[in-house]
Amino acid sequence: MDKKVIKQEDGYLFEAGNDCLREGKEGPAVFFYTKAAEKQNTEAMLKLGRFYESKGKFKEAEFWFTSAMFNGNDKAYALYADMYCDHAIASDEERKEKVLHFLNEGMKAKDTTAYFLMACLYKEGNFVEKDYNKIFEILNKGIKYEGDNLGSIYCDLGVCYEYGYGCEVNDLKAVECYKKAIEKGCSRGYLNLGNYFKCGYEGQEPDYAKAFDNYHKAMLLKDELAAEHIVKLLNLKTFDAYNCDVEELYLQKGIEADSGYCYLMTAKRLIEGSGSFDKNLDEAHRCLMDFTYRKIKFTEELKEQFEELKTLVNDPDFWKDIDKNLKGGQHLC
Repeated sequence: MDKKVIKQEDGYLFEAGNDCLREGKEGPAVFFYTKAAEKQNTEAMLKLGRFYESKGKFKEAEFWFTSAMFNGNDKAYALYADMYCDHAIASDEERKEKVLHFLNEGMKAKDTTAYFLMACLYKEGNFVEKDYNKIFEILNKGIKYEGDNLGSIYCDLGVCYEYGYGCEVNDLKAVECYKKAIEKGCSRGYLNLGNYFKCGYEGQEPDYAKAFDNYHKAMLLKDELAAEHIVKLLNLKTFDAYNCDVEELYLQKGIEADSGYCYLMTAKRLIEGSGSFDKNLDEAHRCLMDFTYRKIKFTEELKEQFEELKTLVNDPDFWKDIDKNLKGGQHLC
Protein backbone atom coordinates (compact mmCIF):
# COMPACT_ATOMS: atom_id res chain seq x y z
CA MET A 1 0.00 0.00 0.00
CA ASP A 2 1.19 3.54 -0.78
CA LYS A 3 2.90 5.21 2.24
CA LYS A 4 0.73 8.33 1.79
CA VAL A 5 -2.43 6.23 2.02
CA ILE A 6 -1.11 4.49 5.17
CA LYS A 7 -0.30 7.88 6.70
CA GLN A 8 -3.82 9.15 6.01
CA GLU A 9 -5.34 5.99 7.47
CA ASP A 10 -3.33 6.04 10.70
CA GLY A 11 -4.12 9.75 11.07
CA TYR A 12 -7.82 8.98 10.77
CA LEU A 13 -7.56 6.18 13.33
CA PHE A 14 -5.66 8.45 15.73
CA GLU A 15 -8.28 11.20 15.52
CA ALA A 16 -11.03 8.63 15.96
CA GLY A 17 -9.28 7.61 19.18
CA ASN A 18 -9.14 11.22 20.32
CA ASP A 19 -12.85 11.67 19.61
CA CYS A 20 -13.72 8.59 21.66
CA LEU A 21 -11.53 9.72 24.56
CA ARG A 22 -13.20 13.15 24.61
CA GLU A 23 -16.55 11.35 24.86
CA GLY A 24 -15.28 9.19 27.73
CA LYS A 25 -15.30 6.00 25.66
CA GLU A 26 -12.03 4.44 26.78
CA GLY A 27 -12.49 1.02 25.16
CA PRO A 28 -13.08 2.31 21.62
CA ALA A 29 -10.32 4.91 22.11
CA VAL A 30 -7.79 2.19 22.95
CA PHE A 31 -8.98 0.17 19.94
CA PHE A 32 -8.40 3.05 17.51
CA TYR A 33 -5.08 4.07 19.11
CA THR A 34 -3.86 0.48 18.88
CA LYS A 35 -4.81 0.26 15.20
CA ALA A 36 -3.03 3.56 14.55
CA ALA A 37 0.03 2.42 16.52
CA GLU A 38 0.20 -0.77 14.46
CA LYS A 39 0.65 1.53 11.47
CA GLN A 40 3.59 3.24 13.24
CA ASN A 41 1.70 6.29 14.46
CA THR A 42 3.97 7.23 17.35
CA GLU A 43 1.55 9.76 18.86
CA ALA A 44 -0.92 6.90 19.27
CA MET A 45 1.85 4.91 20.97
CA LEU A 46 2.31 7.74 23.47
CA LYS A 47 -1.43 7.91 24.10
CA LEU A 48 -1.46 4.18 24.82
CA GLY A 49 1.54 4.54 27.11
CA ARG A 50 -0.16 7.26 29.15
CA PHE A 51 -3.43 5.33 29.22
CA TYR A 52 -1.88 2.12 30.54
CA GLU A 53 0.22 4.09 33.03
CA SER A 54 -2.96 5.69 34.39
CA LYS A 55 -4.42 2.20 34.88
CA GLY A 56 -1.33 0.94 36.70
CA LYS A 57 -0.44 -1.42 33.84
CA PHE A 58 3.20 -0.44 33.69
CA LYS A 59 4.49 -3.26 31.49
CA GLU A 60 2.03 -2.31 28.77
CA ALA A 61 2.89 1.37 29.24
CA GLU A 62 6.60 0.60 28.98
CA PHE A 63 6.03 -1.36 25.77
CA TRP A 64 4.30 1.57 24.08
CA PHE A 65 6.70 4.24 25.34
CA THR A 66 9.73 2.26 24.16
CA SER A 67 7.98 1.51 20.86
CA ALA A 68 7.53 5.24 20.31
CA MET A 69 11.22 5.80 21.12
CA PHE A 70 12.38 3.16 18.65
CA ASN A 71 10.13 4.67 16.00
CA GLY A 72 11.71 8.11 16.43
CA ASN A 73 9.35 10.04 18.71
CA ASP A 74 11.67 11.99 21.00
CA LYS A 75 8.82 12.95 23.36
CA ALA A 76 8.76 9.35 24.55
CA TYR A 77 12.01 9.75 26.52
CA ALA A 78 10.48 12.25 28.95
CA LEU A 79 7.19 10.39 29.32
CA TYR A 80 8.97 7.13 30.03
CA ALA A 81 11.21 8.83 32.60
CA ASP A 82 8.19 10.52 34.17
CA MET A 83 6.50 7.15 34.66
CA TYR A 84 9.47 5.86 36.64
CA CYS A 85 9.61 9.13 38.56
CA ASP A 86 5.94 9.00 39.60
CA HIS A 87 5.57 5.31 40.41
CA ALA A 88 7.53 2.94 42.67
CA ILE A 89 7.76 0.23 39.99
CA ALA A 90 11.41 -0.63 40.58
CA SER A 91 14.11 -0.15 43.20
CA ASP A 92 15.01 3.44 44.02
CA GLU A 93 18.40 3.01 42.39
CA GLU A 94 16.92 1.60 39.18
CA ARG A 95 14.30 4.33 39.08
CA LYS A 96 16.96 7.02 39.52
CA GLU A 97 19.09 5.51 36.75
CA LYS A 98 16.19 5.33 34.31
CA VAL A 99 14.80 8.77 35.11
CA LEU A 100 18.13 10.57 34.73
CA HIS A 101 19.23 8.55 31.69
CA PHE A 102 16.05 9.05 29.68
CA LEU A 103 15.64 12.71 30.61
CA ASN A 104 19.21 13.31 29.45
CA GLU A 105 18.43 11.46 26.23
CA GLY A 106 15.35 13.64 25.80
CA MET A 107 17.39 16.80 26.31
CA LYS A 108 19.94 15.60 23.77
CA ALA A 109 17.02 15.24 21.37
CA LYS A 110 15.98 18.86 22.19
CA ASP A 111 12.69 17.80 23.76
CA THR A 112 11.33 20.65 25.89
CA THR A 113 9.37 18.37 28.23
CA ALA A 114 12.62 16.65 29.15
CA TYR A 115 14.17 20.02 30.04
CA PHE A 116 11.11 20.96 32.10
CA LEU A 117 11.05 17.67 34.03
CA MET A 118 14.79 17.73 34.70
CA ALA A 119 14.47 21.23 36.14
CA CYS A 120 11.61 19.94 38.32
CA LEU A 121 13.88 17.24 39.73
CA TYR A 122 16.41 19.83 40.87
CA LYS A 123 13.61 22.03 42.25
CA GLU A 124 12.08 19.21 44.30
CA GLY A 125 15.30 17.38 45.19
CA ASN A 126 13.93 14.21 43.61
CA PHE A 127 16.73 11.73 42.73
CA VAL A 128 19.17 14.69 42.81
CA GLU A 129 20.17 17.37 45.31
CA LYS A 130 18.21 20.62 45.14
CA ASP A 131 20.22 23.06 43.06
CA TYR A 132 18.84 26.43 41.94
CA ASN A 133 21.85 27.09 39.75
CA LYS A 134 21.15 23.88 37.82
CA ILE A 135 17.48 24.80 37.51
CA PHE A 136 18.37 28.19 36.02
CA GLU A 137 20.90 26.60 33.66
CA ILE A 138 18.52 23.88 32.44
CA LEU A 139 15.60 26.27 31.90
CA ASN A 140 17.77 28.67 29.89
CA LYS A 141 18.79 25.81 27.62
CA GLY A 142 15.21 24.61 27.27
CA ILE A 143 13.86 27.93 25.93
CA LYS A 144 16.05 27.55 22.84
CA TYR A 145 13.68 24.92 21.44
CA GLU A 146 10.00 24.66 20.54
CA GLY A 147 7.76 21.99 22.00
CA ASP A 148 5.41 20.90 24.76
CA ASN A 149 5.75 22.56 28.18
CA LEU A 150 7.72 25.49 26.74
CA GLY A 151 5.24 27.82 28.45
CA SER A 152 5.95 26.11 31.78
CA ILE A 153 9.69 26.47 31.18
CA TYR A 154 9.31 30.22 30.62
CA CYS A 155 7.09 30.47 33.70
CA ASP A 156 9.61 28.68 35.92
CA LEU A 157 12.40 30.83 34.50
CA GLY A 158 10.31 33.86 35.43
CA VAL A 159 10.11 32.54 38.99
CA CYS A 160 13.91 32.28 39.03
CA TYR A 161 14.24 35.92 38.04
CA GLU A 162 11.49 37.01 40.44
CA TYR A 163 13.04 35.37 43.52
CA GLY A 164 16.71 35.22 42.55
CA TYR A 165 16.97 31.44 42.14
CA GLY A 166 20.31 30.83 40.45
CA CYS A 167 20.52 34.47 39.32
CA GLU A 168 20.08 38.06 40.46
CA VAL A 169 16.53 39.25 41.09
CA ASN A 170 15.29 40.96 37.93
CA ASP A 171 11.61 41.93 37.85
CA LEU A 172 11.70 43.11 34.24
CA LYS A 173 13.08 39.76 33.03
CA ALA A 174 10.57 37.92 35.21
CA VAL A 175 7.69 39.84 33.64
CA GLU A 176 9.13 39.22 30.18
CA CYS A 177 9.27 35.48 30.89
CA TYR A 178 5.70 35.42 32.19
CA LYS A 179 4.51 37.19 29.04
CA LYS A 180 6.29 34.60 26.90
CA ALA A 181 4.77 31.85 29.02
CA ILE A 182 1.34 33.34 28.28
CA GLU A 183 2.11 33.35 24.55
CA LYS A 184 2.76 29.63 24.84
CA GLY A 185 -0.57 29.02 26.58
CA CYS A 186 0.64 28.68 30.18
CA SER A 187 -2.10 29.69 32.62
CA ARG A 188 0.37 30.15 35.49
CA GLY A 189 2.02 32.92 33.44
CA TYR A 190 -1.20 34.94 33.72
CA LEU A 191 -1.32 34.25 37.45
CA ASN A 192 2.26 35.35 38.12
CA LEU A 193 1.94 38.40 35.89
CA GLY A 194 -1.25 39.30 37.75
CA ASN A 195 0.70 39.20 41.01
CA TYR A 196 3.11 41.80 39.62
CA PHE A 197 0.24 44.11 38.67
CA LYS A 198 -1.35 43.53 42.08
CA CYS A 199 1.78 44.61 43.96
CA GLY A 200 3.32 47.03 41.48
CA TYR A 201 6.91 46.75 40.27
CA GLU A 202 9.82 48.86 39.02
CA GLY A 203 8.31 51.99 40.58
CA GLN A 204 4.84 51.42 39.13
CA GLU A 205 1.72 51.68 41.27
CA PRO A 206 -0.44 48.59 41.73
CA ASP A 207 -2.95 48.10 38.91
CA TYR A 208 -5.79 46.00 40.31
CA ALA A 209 -7.78 46.06 37.08
CA LYS A 210 -4.90 44.47 35.17
CA ALA A 211 -4.31 42.03 38.02
CA PHE A 212 -7.98 40.99 37.91
CA ASP A 213 -7.86 40.64 34.12
CA ASN A 214 -4.83 38.34 34.27
CA TYR A 215 -6.29 36.22 37.08
CA HIS A 216 -9.54 35.86 35.17
CA LYS A 217 -7.69 34.76 32.03
CA ALA A 218 -5.83 32.19 34.13
CA MET A 219 -9.18 30.89 35.38
CA LEU A 220 -10.49 30.57 31.83
CA LEU A 221 -7.49 28.32 31.19
CA LYS A 222 -8.59 26.22 34.20
CA ASP A 223 -5.78 27.27 36.52
CA GLU A 224 -6.78 25.87 39.90
CA LEU A 225 -5.37 28.84 41.86
CA ALA A 226 -6.95 31.62 39.80
CA ALA A 227 -10.27 31.97 41.66
CA GLU A 228 -8.45 32.06 45.00
CA HIS A 229 -6.25 34.90 43.75
CA ILE A 230 -9.33 36.83 42.59
CA VAL A 231 -11.02 36.45 45.99
CA LYS A 232 -7.86 37.69 47.75
CA LEU A 233 -7.70 40.65 45.36
CA LEU A 234 -11.35 41.54 45.99
CA ASN A 235 -10.69 41.59 49.74
CA LEU A 236 -7.73 43.95 49.66
CA LYS A 237 -8.53 46.98 51.82
CA THR A 238 -6.98 49.21 49.18
CA PHE A 239 -9.18 47.76 46.41
CA ASP A 240 -12.35 49.84 46.17
CA ALA A 241 -14.16 47.60 43.67
CA TYR A 242 -15.29 44.96 46.19
CA ASN A 243 -18.60 43.37 45.22
CA CYS A 244 -20.03 40.74 47.54
CA ASP A 245 -21.96 38.97 44.75
CA VAL A 246 -18.83 38.77 42.62
CA GLU A 247 -16.90 37.43 45.61
CA GLU A 248 -19.49 34.69 46.15
CA LEU A 249 -19.19 33.64 42.51
CA TYR A 250 -15.42 33.28 42.73
CA LEU A 251 -15.56 31.62 46.14
CA GLN A 252 -17.69 28.90 44.52
CA LYS A 253 -15.25 28.65 41.60
CA GLY A 254 -12.42 28.29 44.10
CA ILE A 255 -14.23 25.54 45.99
CA GLU A 256 -14.77 23.69 42.70
CA ALA A 257 -10.98 23.91 42.22
CA ASP A 258 -10.34 22.56 45.76
CA SER A 259 -9.01 25.85 47.11
CA GLY A 260 -8.65 25.51 50.87
CA TYR A 261 -8.61 29.30 51.18
CA CYS A 262 -12.01 29.57 49.45
CA TYR A 263 -13.53 26.83 51.61
CA LEU A 264 -12.45 28.60 54.79
CA MET A 265 -13.41 32.06 53.55
CA THR A 266 -16.88 30.76 52.63
CA ALA A 267 -17.22 29.24 56.11
CA LYS A 268 -16.21 32.58 57.63
CA ARG A 269 -18.85 34.43 55.60
CA LEU A 270 -21.51 31.92 56.73
CA ILE A 271 -20.46 32.15 60.37
CA GLU A 272 -20.46 35.96 60.35
CA GLY A 273 -23.34 36.51 57.93
CA SER A 274 -21.05 38.80 55.94
CA GLY A 275 -20.63 39.55 52.25
CA SER A 276 -23.60 38.16 50.30
CA PHE A 277 -24.12 35.31 52.80
CA ASP A 278 -26.78 35.03 55.48
CA LYS A 279 -25.57 33.76 58.83
CA ASN A 280 -25.94 29.97 58.83
CA LEU A 281 -23.86 27.85 61.19
CA ASP A 282 -25.24 24.59 59.78
CA GLU A 283 -24.07 25.53 56.28
CA ALA A 284 -20.72 26.69 57.68
CA HIS A 285 -20.31 23.33 59.42
CA ARG A 286 -21.16 21.46 56.19
CA CYS A 287 -18.67 23.61 54.29
CA LEU A 288 -15.90 22.84 56.78
CA MET A 289 -16.72 19.12 56.85
CA ASP A 290 -16.55 19.06 53.05
CA PHE A 291 -13.17 20.79 53.31
CA THR A 292 -11.91 18.01 55.60
CA TYR A 293 -13.08 15.32 53.18
CA ARG A 294 -11.10 16.89 50.33
CA LYS A 295 -7.80 16.13 52.11
CA ILE A 296 -6.40 19.54 51.22
CA LYS A 297 -2.91 20.09 52.62
CA PHE A 298 -2.80 22.54 55.50
CA THR A 299 -0.42 25.39 54.68
CA GLU A 300 0.59 27.99 57.25
CA GLU A 301 -1.88 30.39 55.64
CA LEU A 302 -4.72 27.87 56.02
CA LYS A 303 -3.76 27.18 59.63
CA GLU A 304 -4.06 30.91 60.39
CA GLN A 305 -7.45 31.05 58.66
CA PHE A 306 -8.65 28.02 60.59
CA GLU A 307 -7.53 29.39 63.94
CA GLU A 308 -9.36 32.64 63.18
CA LEU A 309 -12.56 30.68 62.51
CA LYS A 310 -12.20 28.94 65.87
CA THR A 311 -12.36 32.32 67.61
CA LEU A 312 -15.70 33.01 65.88
CA VAL A 313 -17.51 29.90 67.13
CA ASN A 314 -16.98 28.91 70.77
CA ASP A 315 -19.23 25.84 70.72
CA PRO A 316 -17.03 22.68 71.14
CA ASP A 317 -19.75 20.53 69.51
CA PHE A 318 -19.43 22.58 66.33
CA TRP A 319 -15.75 21.66 66.01
CA LYS A 320 -15.79 18.08 67.29
CA ASP A 321 -16.23 16.21 63.98
CA ILE A 322 -14.23 18.81 62.04
CA ASP A 323 -11.20 18.45 64.33
CA LYS A 324 -11.52 14.68 64.24
CA ASN A 325 -11.45 14.62 60.44
CA LEU A 326 -8.58 17.06 60.22
CA LYS A 327 -6.40 15.03 62.57
CA GLY A 328 -7.44 11.73 61.00
CA GLY A 329 -6.48 13.05 57.59
CA GLN A 330 -3.22 14.41 59.01
CA HIS A 331 -4.09 17.89 57.72
CA LEU A 332 -2.60 19.44 60.82
CA CYS A 333 0.82 17.80 60.47
